[in-house]
Amino acid sequence: YTESKGLDVWTRGQATLLNDTASFYAGAAPAQLIGVNDGTNDCILVTDGTALKKITTGGTSTTYTQTGTASTIYSLTTNGKQYFFVNGTHIHRGNLAGSTSDAEIYNVSSTTRATIRYVKQRLIAAIGNVIYELDANHGGGSLPAALYTHPNTSWVWSSIAEGPQAIYISGYDPNGTSSSVFKISLDTTTANSLGFPTLETPTVIIDMPEGERINDFDVYLGAYAILATNLGFRAGIAD
Repeated sequence: YTESKGLDVWTRGQATLLNDTASFYAGAAPAQLIGVNDGTNDCILVTDGTALKKITTGGTSTTYTQTGTASTIYSLTTNGKQYFFVNGTHIHRGNLAGSTSDAEIYNVSSTTRATIRYVKQRLIAAIGNVIYELDANHGGGSLPAALYTHPNTSWVWSSIAEGPQAIYISGYDPNGTSSSVFKISLDTTTANSLGFPTLETPTVIIDMPEGERINDFDVYLGAYAILATNLGFRAGIAD
């Protein structure tokens, strides 16, 4: 035996077909997906250009009503009760339940690239080449002071993830000259204005070979670092 497709071969002495798949939504733009529960149903949140939609396991689709003028959604995350997304002008927050609670909580005018994630019970956004720690309950206005600004103004922050003891943020130079993972440790002796351990200055813990770009990074089971790059996958032990 060397390979298979569509088969479950992990039960000794038998081979069975895997569950079939079906298309549940076809959008006009590349989509971002996250699985959620809105308090009643298991759902998938999916972006479609400027729109944010919720699709239940029964196939019911609802489009969230957005405050302000809709623009391209660059990144999407959730804290389990609310969604947060970044578009070209604002960071938005809304309840997963219902569809009309959307609010603009930060101004991010003229944004063309961004990543946002809810990690370590806090909201982290990477906008342009700058990293911010945000207040998930903020009511509107300007971004706070930057946590870190990469010296390369073209730098792209590609992912934000959490491990047992730290937050990790990956990124790359679009010209292909460098790509790295930064580690943000937590100072548990000092609380910030939100009551969380203070985030320390990001430090580089992984540098990729020239020409290899990190497209995504995550920590699996709190122990394994998984990197998805333009050349394939890498796995290691999370620091």
